[in-house]
Amino acid sequence: MSKLIKIKILSGIPGCGKSTWARNFIAKNPDTKRINRDDLRKMFDDSRYTDGNESFVNKAKLALVKCAIDFDKDMVVDDTHCYAEYLDWFINEIRTYADLSNKPIDIELVSFDADIDFCIVRDSNREVPVGKNAIYFMDKSKKEIDISKLKINLYTIVK
Repeated sequence: MSKLIKIKILSGIPGCGKSTWARNFIAKNPDTKRINRDDLRKMFDDSRYTDGNESFVNKAKLALVKCAIDFDKDMVVDDTHCYAEYLDWFINEIRTYADLSNKPIDIELVSFDADIDFCIVRDSNREVPVGKNAIYFMDKSKKEIDISKLKINLYTIVK
């Protein structure tokens, strides 16, 4: 049987420290793979956000997760994951693929709770900011996620 694959799915509004946390985690756990939608978007589309680009990026992100599962790699999926419907779909896709591949997985949702005003300031200093309206919307959506309905093994909050 394959080793237990540990998957950390990060969730938090832009500017809350997810990517910094993920890079630090990877530095301490070099065999763990980091999958980041912002990095994919930058690589594929010079960070331009369109519905078409985003669909492509999402499909690439899922393909990388599946590839990491194929190679028995632990991973950190570093993305906002602020929308219940998407998060539920994404976790289900991961579980289904792992089951079909006979790969045991352990999914942990790592939720970042940070002061929204602090995040807006951090975002405004970025090369490609998402803007305060998007951050307010994501914050509201993230608060509506019902953790008890997600098929996860562990839930951790980072402040």
